[in-house]
Amino acid sequence: MEPGRSEAMFSGPLYLLLLLVLAWVCRNSKDPGVIAYGMATQKNLMKTGISLLLCVPAAFLFIGFVAPPFIIATSSVYLLMSAVKVERG
Repeated sequence: MEPGRSEAMFSGPLYLLLLLVLAWVCRNSKDPGVIAYGMATQKNLMKTGISLLLCVPAAFLFIGFVAPPFIIATSSVYLLMSAVKVERG
């Protein structure tokens, strides 16, 4: 795996974990402003988690219903081009 990709793969979840710990620490504080920050951070983390979980069904929807017409159209164009012997680039 490339170094940048592996770094991003580990730093992204670690950053979200750090934010979760920060939200938990802030919610257990005695300062009302810090508690409000912790609650806002926790709400944003929940929205992020739900968005990440929704990526899986969205990918299946794209692969199953959106992409096939374009794949078929591209394949048929290449078949037509090869049938009439058109040179590509």
